[in-house]
Amino acid sequence: MSISSLFENFDPSVSRVATSDRFAIFHYNEAIKKLVEDPSPDINLVMIVCILFICIEFLRGDRHTAINHAHHGVQLLNQAGKNSKLTAVFSQMSIFPLFFVQSGIDFPHITTPPSHNNTANPVFRSLIEAQHSLDLLGIRTLRLIREVNPYRFDFIPGRPPQEILDEQFFLSRDMTAWGEAFKRFQSSRAPDSREDAASLGLKIRQVIGKIWVAECLEKGEMGYDARKSEFEEVVKCARIAAQQNDSLERDGLPRPKFMFDLGFNPMLHFLIIKCRYFNLRVEALALLKKLSYARESLWDASLVYDISKRIIEVEHKVKLPTDKVISDEELPTDLERVRGYFPDRDSPGSPLWDDKVTLARRSVDLVVAKPGGGITIRRDFLEDEISHSMSLNLALIGF
Repeated sequence: MSISSLFENFDPSVSRVATSDRFAIFHYNEAIKKLVEDPSPDINLVMIVCILFICIEFLRGDRHTAINHAHHGVQLLNQAGKNSKLTAVFSQMSIFPLFFVQSGIDFPHITTPPSHNNTANPVFRSLIEAQHSLDLLGIRTLRLIREVNPYRFDFIPGRPPQEILDEQFFLSRDMTAWGEAFKRFQSSRAPDSREDAASLGLKIRQVIGKIWVAECLEKGEMGYDARKSEFEEVVKCARIAAQQNDSLERDGLPRPKFMFDLGFNPMLHFLIIKCRYFNLRVEALALLKKLSYARESLWDASLVYDISKRIIEVEHKVKLPTDKVISDEELPTDLERVRGYFPDRDSPGSPLWDDKVTLARRSVDLVVAKPGGGITIRRDFLEDEISHSMSLNLALIGF
């Protein structure tokens, strides 16, 4: 009842504590009470309820509680052992907290992988198997990024430990192997089934994941310029998915507002902030707006759009939309490029704005390079197209 009420009244552009919200919270608290009162609850039942609680917090936009539920769920999963049928669900769910925590050690590892597929030479018999495998690679990738960021931003001097470099090597190998296995799996499917939204989304995640792994130790931003063909591949996949969305809209099917999973939004956001080819990133910005659900787990679509748009404007010195013609040869210099962003000048890595705050003009601190080396912080502002009642509480962004 709680989830149904929250979903039916879900509107990320409205700031409120409505009667329906209080109704949902009442039933939410009743469910928690029943769990606490049970002297010997079934662990699988508790994990199912934990998943439902995470859904509730996604809909409410409560980052801290959603991550706490996911944290406890993974701990329960590890206690349950290898036979839990919920392992795959929690591997999928363990990705989102790693976008929002300070470091990989802030969230527990899953000790029971959902399959024994060889990561160096996987074989997929279904899209579900391919997604489970990619979810695990995604968890490893985000943990690696969190581990290397202090070295990349010179918060910790020197070279990362050898085990981090080894993980980067093996992750690169495994990401490539996943791509080859997925290509083999796709060739076994009917031609008209190979470009469904799920397949396109997985392909985009794999391409972006490979870029993350390859560039995560680079202190400069210029290396991304060599990734143009990969960025073009991502935009091509997103373009096909958007065309499918257009056909659904012509058929009169309603546009979903919320998804539990990782969708197109964060992947296209990464492309937009790291691809400096103006026309490509502007197309990606339009595709982000077209493909994103209003909220994808804790990603608020309109806020991500505003941040993405502002970074393009800052780096290319334009105001979007623009009639200015910018060729692919006109790339921002390294000093003009935004390396990351966070909200509070005094506490890098803090949440990006407070929960439930609605502002017409929000400040954001951009991480940029200093002449002669090092980084500095520059205050900038977002002018919202839509007032956001849900904040995007990301840790320091800098892939």
